Amino acid sequence: MALPKLENPSSAGVAIKVYECPTTTPTKTRAVVSVNVAATSKTTVKLHLVPPGGSAGNANLIEPGQALAPDTVPLERTGIALTEGWSIWASSSVASAANVHVWGIEGAA
Repeated sequence: MALPKLENPSSAGVAIKVYECPTTTPTKTRAVVSVNVAATSKTTVKLHLVPPGGSAGNANLIEPGQALAPDTVPLERTGIALTEGWSIWASSSVASAANVHVWGIEGAA
């Protein structure tokens, strides 16, 4: 069974929202995967679990900074349960070097 992709890949530089749980639909992520798509640049990726109306910051880091070598996929977080309005944000130290993919099941938290 293929896992539904919740969002298209987002290219992170500054912190951006990569997925937000919809209204009245709890969600459980099966995978949040960061891919370094740069051919030569190492980058560091941060992931945040942000409450409704909030923004990414040090207080809500769930991945404080994982170094990714060029053309690698070593960062994966699984089983993040979200309720209405909670979101996952990502950033990378090199603009457009990291793509963040989110897979999961809405209505399954």
